[in-house]
Amino acid sequence: MKESLADSHYSSARKIGLKAYNRSLSRGQNGNLPSLEEILKNVEIVSEVDLGIVEIPLKKIIGTYSHLRSVSFANNFMPILGENTEFHHKWKALCAAHLTEGIKHSIK
Repeated sequence: MKESLADSHYSSARKIGLKAYNRSLSRGQNGNLPSLEEILKNVEIVSEVDLGIVEIPLKKIIGTYSHLRSVSFANNFMPILGENTEFHHKWKALCAAHLTEGIKHSIK
């Protein structure tokens, strides 16, 4: 039951994502999420500081770290990859767990 509901949620989210993706492309913009790898690809990083686990307000999140992950989402954070992909199966499993148990731990 929860699995079919998770499938339905994915299909709805993907439809919204594809609409946003296509709208951006029609305006000559990139339809995917920005990625930190792409933003920093020509920047020399001198050092890093581990801050541990820090709460970040959602309004401050504009994209993802990895370029490969960024192409899984439209620029409105909705999925755009087809069904029967690894991404779809992971989304469906997370959604089913959320519907059954809720999300109890930090997402890393």
